[in-house]
Amino acid sequence: GNVRALAIEGNFDDCQQLVKQAFADFELRTQLQLSSANSINIARLLPQCFYYFRAVAQLSDQHPPIFSVPSGNFGNLTAGVIAKRMGLPVERFIAATNVNDVVPQYLKTGKFEPRPSVQTISNAMDVGNPSNFERLSYLYENDVTKMSDEICAASFTDHKTEQCIRHTFQETN
Repeated sequence: GNVRALAIEGNFDDCQQLVKQAFADFELRTQLQLSSANSINIARLLPQCFYYFRAVAQLSDQHPPIFSVPSGNFGNLTAGVIAKRMGLPVERFIAATNVNDVVPQYLKTGKFEPRPSVQTISNAMDVGNPSNFERLSYLYENDVTKMSDEICAASFTDHKTEQCIRHTFQETN
């Protein structure tokens, strides 16, 4: 009885902006007792950390794994980074995006430039301003070099695949 689905005209970024505005409105938030089940809510990310621990526990090879993570709002990847900070042995992450590649571009240029998302067939990845980028950036002390030491990013479209962006990726492989 306390759940209501709403439809909006727009894309994921439009919806996310409305949710953020609602949470910023103290009166609305209090009156409606708002909560979010998506990755804006840290309570969703924390259980996701344990998926990474479970995955590593199933590996027979003792070498730290490389996780390739489909990325839109970057919640799953953020959970992986948190798991690594909790002590999980992970060599690195690959953030796989579609044409909505603001994070791969950030790793390439050092500039975070959100933009309107482009609609694709992989709509869960159609995010032009990922909320969890702020968390990722915080975890790496707003340092693109530190981030790119652990995360490489690749964007994929129907037409071409970009090179994995990591400033030392070629040197270590």
